[in-house]
Amino acid sequence: MSGGEGRVWTSEARLRFADLDGLGHVNSLSLAALVEDGRMRIILDMPMTPLSEFMLVSFSMQYLAPAGIEPDVTVTTTLTRVGRSSFTLSHTLEQANTCLARAESVVVHVDKKARKSLPLSEEQLQFLQ
Repeated sequence: MSGGEGRVWTSEARLRFADLDGLGHVNSLSLAALVEDGRMRIILDMPMTPLSEFMLVSFSMQYLAPAGIEPDVTVTTTLTRVGRSSFTLSHTLEQANTCLARAESVVVHVDKKARKSLPLSEEQLQFLQ
């Protein structure tokens, strides 16, 4: 489908002491949670229909460098594909100009009642432009 491939969202994330492991590095699950936060900011801003629900159906992440508690982490999320009922997001986490991790998420629009994929609405497609 044509459209918003390449649209970019960026956010800053402050890490917490609780995110650290015994070696003083940020735990890998904490980095995955930062990706989730970036993805959910997009989904929560999307126009919804009465039956709309979004489901994560695929997630992969490559850890490239250890993260410390400071400075903040920049989470960049890029729309890489829009389909009939799904879209794919590419995520990059950076700290002090170092790429910490890359991830990819595939999200499907689901009919809450039928529990089946549901085509993205015209409003949702426009939002993703």
